[in-house]
Amino acid sequence: MPSRPPDPAPPQPAPHARGEPTFRPAGTRSAPGAPAGRPTEVNDDIDHPSPHHPSDHDLAVLAAEAVRTTDWAALERLWSEHFQYRGFADLTEVAPLFAALPEESRRRYPVLTWARAVGIGQPALDGERQRVVTAAFLKDAVNLHSSWQTLPDVDAAVRAGTIWLASQQFKTGGGRGADDAWATRNAIAAHIERCRLAGEAPSDAAAAAFHAKSAQLALLRAEVELCVAEADHAIMLEAAGPSRQIALAVRAIALELQGTHELATSAPGSETVHTELPDGLGLLSLPAWLADAARAVRALDREASERALARLDEVDGEPLWPIKVVINAAAGAIWGDPEEALLRLHRDLARNALTSLEHHEPISRVYLARVRSLLLCRLSDPAAALAQVADVPHPWDWVPRTRALVWAGDLDGAVRTAREGLFVDPSTWQADRLHLSVLKAAALASRPEADPEERERAFWRAVTACTESRSITPLAFLPSFALTGLLDLHDQLCVDGCILCDPLTRQRLAELPEAGRGSDTLIRLTPREKELLPLLASPLAVPQIARNLHLSVGTVRKQVATLRTKFGAHSREELLRIAAASGHLTPNARTAGRATPTRPGGHG
Repeated sequence: MPSRPPDPAPPQPAPHARGEPTFRPAGTRSAPGAPAGRPTEVNDDIDHPSPHHPSDHDLAVLAAEAVRTTDWAALERLWSEHFQYRGFADLTEVAPLFAALPEESRRRYPVLTWARAVGIGQPALDGERQRVVTAAFLKDAVNLHSSWQTLPDVDAAVRAGTIWLASQQFKTGGGRGADDAWATRNAIAAHIERCRLAGEAPSDAAAAAFHAKSAQLALLRAEVELCVAEADHAIMLEAAGPSRQIALAVRAIALELQGTHELATSAPGSETVHTELPDGLGLLSLPAWLADAARAVRALDREASERALARLDEVDGEPLWPIKVVINAAAGAIWGDPEEALLRLHRDLARNALTSLEHHEPISRVYLARVRSLLLCRLSDPAAALAQVADVPHPWDWVPRTRALVWAGDLDGAVRTAREGLFVDPSTWQADRLHLSVLKAAALASRPEADPEERERAFWRAVTACTESRSITPLAFLPSFALTGLLDLHDQLCVDGCILCDPLTRQRLAELPEAGRGSDTLIRLTPREKELLPLLASPLAVPQIARNLHLSVGTVRKQVATLRTKFGAHSREELLRIAAASGHLTPNARTAGRATPTRPGGHG
């Protein structure tokens, strides 16, 4: 395969005597006292009193000289080694230079597509800047990089292919469906393999960028093992830089979703805390911010969660945005107003779906439907939550189905469903096993007639799983009566050394807002229905209730049918369960002698 044509000789700007830095080929620097033009090998491109921290002006001088001499290779190095780590505020002097880069420079050196996009976006207002950068990036991807396979240089082909791959997740970037980007990913992987066999492998930096993007796509396809493998590949190829940071963050998100986040430190070099990428690369910073937010929500750390989500709000329509929407909604379900969180989820989905295709990917469909179901539970509408589960493919439906049953007060059904997901289905993800263990234990703890041995066994499994995973999120998603039952059982058993003994854990659980407040916004009862509901929980038959209300039997039966429809119930007993779980039927409203749910929903 033909190799890249030799680059033009590097420019020779004025020496230090004139107050300007001297640019030389990468990796060279004049030794002290050595004649000009006789370089000594070093690690910096710039002969400057502070070579590791060149000023913005010095870099702008070098960039201008590279553009003047059309030394695009030198400009690519300057971008990769210096400019891409600077924020918009630091690019004021050089932004017009990047914005005016000719098409040929971006075609031969695809990395300069990023430089031009950032240069175009730099003058924009803060709220519009990321959108402008993304639009410029996508325009180049479509116009210059869709024919990446025709490029003779291996590095340029892989970099252009990766840019085209990223753009295909946007409607305006050439995407025609959820599988387009994956087909391109496979084509690039095959191209890299052919080049390797021919002895012309791409550079580590180009390959790392590809594998980091491939990891993101694998995550969206719910292929966690491939996601981690691709991320590890990128991490090993790049010792520092954006591709490594993206790979570390995507790997962390995948392990968080799967429930094996304790393995996050097993990646080579993953003990390094990710560095903040500059605001010019907000699109690349998003995975790291997502990982931060997911960790904070798992630990019920409200302050850290709000910080991470505030940063996420700065970026719209970028890679992995559906996961951002889900984390935002989950935080709203835990600490905010569930109704507002549900409305915001739909607003965010509608806004981002105008330009992106990522909401069609498997992991997006799964988690968007699951978080809707969760919010409906928190809004005391378990019937609607169960209906939402129909949109969740197997095996990801176990948790939302079991949770909706617990919220509906169908504790026997919840225990049966949890058992199937835990012990019958081997494909259940580890994170879902944690949630199912907690849901099963909470359901059994809320049933006084449950077998004591089974109750304690389920409790120990759930508490051990939460302690080992350092996660208390499953507890935050329980209805109030179930969480109270679980905590009461913990106190009765005098457990020591588990996560529920931690004062911070108990404090965070105690600070959770009561679930289900404002539930009447979804299930509105007329004054007559509010009068009828507690009578249905009594031993009275319908004719007796009709006499007490001075109504005909037929009228009462119609009103009972209306109540069943509102609560999504198929029988009087199920109606009472759901009404109790949603807080519409309080303990004081019930009379003795009628079988009712073992615990009221209280707050939801």
